[in-house]
Formats: sequence, structure tokens, C-alpha cells
Amino acid sequence: MVKNKSNNVICQVCGAKNILGDEHCSSCHSDLDLAVSSLSPSEDSFSDELLNRKVIEIAGGKAAVLKKNSLVSSAIDAMNETGRDIVIIEEEGRVEGIFTVRDIIYRVLSKNLDSNKTKLGDVMTENVEVIEKDEPIASALHKMAFTATRHLPIMKDGLYLDTVSIDDIMKYFSDELEKASL
Repeated sequence: MVKNKSNNVICQVCGAKNILGDEHCSSCHSDLDLAVSSLSPSEDSFSDELLNRKVIEIAGGKAAVLKKNSLVSSAIDAMNETGRDIVIIEEEGRVEGIFTVRDIIYRVLSKNLDSNKTKLGDVMTENVEVIEKDEPIASALHKMAFTATRHLPIMKDGLYLDTVSIDDIMKYFSDELEKASL
């Protein structure tokens, strides 16, 4: 296990300081044997961005919000209007699920369902992982990797604010690399 200068183990997933010898991060419960850094965030600009840049700062734009009883065809229209490949499904102010392009392929088209008759509640992804607006990019990547999702609704006090996707994160780092090379 590697430690930083102050004998703390820095979790690369969430940036939390942990006591040397801990097996799992006290904050995000990641395996510290696999997620340690010998550098503090201020010593490494990439780590600094991962650990300090908030997801709300790089979000690609708010997705359309529809209800469970909306039709798949309405979701497709909304995706075209917003330019996002996700729709948030809300009921009574709570995020109940998401519906993405992958859901169109695997849950609608592959089953020959009619998008003009199929309701989102029947084909949406439920039990969605969300992220709070002040969480770092590293937390978003961790959640995406361990839940096999490409999109996270960004929340504040239980309310939907925006969406961050793996594409948003890749675009952000691509733009940063381009700036650094100039």
C-alpha cells in the first residue's frame, strides 16, 4: 500500500483521506489496495481534476423529464429536441427511472414493441444510481463503472438538476488535454 507524505492513504475514487492500514475507504468503501495514490491531489493535476472538479460543472445539459405513462415515441422526440440520449422519468417530483438509447435498442426494438403504444414505465431502467451536484468527477466514474451505466441524474436535495454522462466526462478531459497542449 502506498501512502502520501502525511502517512494518509488517499482514495483515488473519492479523494478521502484514510488511515494507513485501512482496507476500504471510509467514505466510498472502495478497495484501498487498488485505489491508493502516493500523490496528494495538489501534486498531480489530473488527480486534482478528478477529485475536485464537481460533476455539475461538466454536465452536458438537462434531459427531458417525462412520466411513466408517456409513450416511447414521446421520449424519442424529446431526445431529438434536447440532443441528449436520455430521458428522466419522474413521478411526484422523484426520479423513478431513466430511458436511454440503449433502452430503445434492447427493450423496444429487439422485442418488436410499438413505440407509439409502449409506455416508458414498461421499458425504463429503474433503481437508478444518482449523484449529488457537489460530488467529484471521480465519484461519477466510480458509480458508472460499478453500476454499468453511462448516465447519472445530478441531484440536489432530492430534486433533479441535470445529467452527466460518460460522454460529458470524456469531452471535458479531451478539451482539457487540448488546452494543455496549446
